[in-house]
Amino acid sequence: MRSLLVLCIVIVFSHLSARGQIITEYVCNKITSGAFFDDNPVFSPDGKTILFDSNRKGIRQLFLLQIHGSLLIQETDNEYPVIIPSFHPDGKTIVASCHEGYRYSVFDSDGSKKLFQLKKRKVEIQSPSYNPSANLLLFKGKTSNDKHWKVMTYDFRYDNLNEVFKTEIDIENPRWSPKGMYISFDLKKNEYENDSKIGITHWNGSPYEIISSDTMKVSQATWGNLMGKIACVGNNEKGYWLLIARIEDNSFVPLIFSTQPILNPDWSSDGQSIVFALNESEFKQNLWILNLRD
Repeated sequence: MRSLLVLCIVIVFSHLSARGQIITEYVCNKITSGAFFDDNPVFSPDGKTILFDSNRKGIRQLFLLQIHGSLLIQETDNEYPVIIPSFHPDGKTIVASCHEGYRYSVFDSDGSKKLFQLKKRKVEIQSPSYNPSANLLLFKGKTSNDKHWKVMTYDFRYDNLNEVFKTEIDIENPRWSPKGMYISFDLKKNEYENDSKIGITHWNGSPYEIISSDTMKVSQATWGNLMGKIACVGNNEKGYWLLIARIEDNSFVPLIFSTQPILNPDWSSDGQSIVFALNESEFKQNLWILNLRD
């Protein structure tokens, strides 16, 4: 298993431009505003809309934003918070985490019978997402006997609940690679130590890569349209970076720098845009979109 070790990162932008709270050479625009907490944005499969969770109506619910036209639609009105959404590959339905008081369960927008058997299992579910062929649901899961969150999948065809990757620390943010062959996830002992790294495993659990840095925490990986690259967040005492990690040659390319937290990026399936949350204060967190087109 190779490690991606970065001793230092020097940010060199040929044309620095400050857009509000960020520094980047790319076109980057704020797409939500107001004293709300907008979080966990994801592109629709066609790239035309962005789904995210927000406290805009009190309890956190899901909202859909049209990228061109800026139409904002509330997608859910649940008695419990609905968070961390993702789209079915057909773009018509949504899965998300539902915080039902004392535990997390899976929410699906169409009341699918496919998830009925999974909902009967005694497992907590966060960050659910379908693989490209929609036969597997990936999530971070934990049973009553588990001390830590694990990478898990559910196979709809065979009603199988599978433990893909288990460690002695919690995992966060499981994500599928473009073709569903690999899964990335965060490995993080706690928020106070500089030990956060990104693991990548084959969907059947075979180890593949560990991405880490000696100079910063790296986390929150997201895949675009190429197997060899992921976008991720890096942070240390200087601030926060949105980065591209090139898996094949063990290097980072910086895209954005901010002194404020960059959170939960999502890379569009065409590889041309990245949406992310920027935490501006204790009471305000809005969404931005970065355009990677030449």
